[in-house]
Amino acid sequence: MTDTRLSGNPLFPGWYADPEIHCFGGRYYIYPTTSDVFEKQTYYECWSSDDLTNWKNEGVILDFADVPWSTNYAAWAPSCAEKNGKYYFYFSAGDGAGIGVAVADSPTGPFKDAITRPIVGHYPHGAQPIDAHCFVDDDGAGYLYFGGHRKCVVARLTPTMCAFNTDFRDITPTRDYVEGPFMVKRRGVYYLMWSEGGWADSSYCAAYGTSDNPYGPFEYGGKILQNDLNVAKGAGHHSVLLLPGTDDEWVICYHRRPLAETDMNHRVVCLAFDGLAPFELGVATEVFALARPELDTGHWYEFALCAPEPGPLRVTGGFAVVAPHGLEALERADTVIVPGVPDPREDPPPPVLDALRAAHARGARMVSICSGAFALAAAGLLDGLEAATHWRYAALLAERFPAVRVNAGVLYLDAGSVLTSAGTAAGIDLCLHLVRRDHGAEVANRVARRMVVAAHRDGGQAQFIEQPVASGAGDDPVGRAMQHALARLGEPLSVAELARSVHLSPRQLERRFQAATGTSPGRWLIGQRVQASLPLLEAGEASVEAVAGAVGFTPAGYRRHFRARLGISPAAYRQRFRAARPAPG
Repeated sequence: MTDTRLSGNPLFPGWYADPEIHCFGGRYYIYPTTSDVFEKQTYYECWSSDDLTNWKNEGVILDFADVPWSTNYAAWAPSCAEKNGKYYFYFSAGDGAGIGVAVADSPTGPFKDAITRPIVGHYPHGAQPIDAHCFVDDDGAGYLYFGGHRKCVVARLTPTMCAFNTDFRDITPTRDYVEGPFMVKRRGVYYLMWSEGGWADSSYCAAYGTSDNPYGPFEYGGKILQNDLNVAKGAGHHSVLLLPGTDDEWVICYHRRPLAETDMNHRVVCLAFDGLAPFELGVATEVFALARPELDTGHWYEFALCAPEPGPLRVTGGFAVVAPHGLEALERADTVIVPGVPDPREDPPPPVLDALRAAHARGARMVSICSGAFALAAAGLLDGLEAATHWRYAALLAERFPAVRVNAGVLYLDAGSVLTSAGTAAGIDLCLHLVRRDHGAEVANRVARRMVVAAHRDGGQAQFIEQPVASGAGDDPVGRAMQHALARLGEPLSVAELARSVHLSPRQLERRFQAATGTSPGRWLIGQRVQASLPLLEAGEASVEAVAGAVGFTPAGYRRHFRARLGISPAAYRQRFRAARPAPG
């Protein structure tokens, strides 16, 4: 429908996806995914209308708390069908853990788990059991279409609608198929529809094929829904409905992302290899996979672990982790993290490199920790860029990939869409930097406090190469100088004053500071002042000049050092993170 006064834009408020639209008994119903972090995405709602204009939330119609076999995690893409005076609701639990079926006497439920186990609990023909769609043909036969991981399958349901009476058939229509199958029958012809592209960006779209048989094969017909970047992005995962009382008038219902929306379910996918080191993976998991409701950021990150092939991965130390996803998970990633490679002297397999290139090409943010830089370099994603890796691998990275400008002295580097870090604990610095980019300094600082780590560290890797650890600030003049400075960031401070505070000469303090931290006391102090200014820019109404004075800068000096550190002006930083912050209430 082209008249937005009729269709609404959006139809109803809230975070929803994967809508399936129906007309039952003369009233319209939409069954969507209730989109949230996976730990909270554990129930389904229904919306209804009698005119396609005014929509009523019918409340929760199925809760995973009432589905004992479910993972109580990641409720996805439902489908509803009517038969025999009953309503059958097909749902995905656990982002691929299985497809269930529930039944109710009303299209608004409440739906009850029908068979107390998944109706599909495996990956037939490699198809992820997700995005189920139930189609009832003119003769009353029911068919269940489903599949992620670029595979689509179908099987015919028994008259009970709770079991199958045929084997699963692979009907994947094209190489570009991604997810979200939907079937309609129009004038005796079967139309299979599906989504293609990246679900969070401008490549997402809907396509279709036709056949004279519900099993196909389907002749490709083209794309029926694409993005208009003057309006929104990520348009896809749709359903269609023949308007009652018409011969051939249809409406399409789909999800999309507003152009200005930055506070979305940002999907972080971590690519791991057999023989991985656990610490780097643990860092990414701690920062991005742990739910943080105390932050009140609206939506936090979604996290998924993938590998070249799904399954168990050996971990240094003699244990294993299971990667539930293969490389297809990278197709849906907003951020891809490579926490290391098993052997920096060998390239990852070609399919891995192709998947990394494809993710980068469609706009995903690419991140490496430690030796993970070798995977990005092998894919050509670091050519012409300055990149970091563990200091012990820096010479090898430069030797193997001459087009990469290796910086062995920094903790991490941000080149916009590609970010690299030094070894091990530097991954914490980089991951917190990503949080700072996405949500601002105040949120990043709170995450750091929860992790009991520093929100920001100055200096480079030099401070970690064969350097003894001081026994404590009481015995360490450098630590005492830092404490003195941090308590007086708003005051004029010189290196000479810091040296006097710990009974050293300026030259002695410079030498000891450099040895302990890898940077000078003056440079460290500038970094601390810039860092302290970030929450003031984000939260307050004070002018840039007032913020500068509050952290010990002149206005001109503040602007110069801020841009040198963050690559952006203080005013632009404030505007960016105020725009990204959710509205109160």
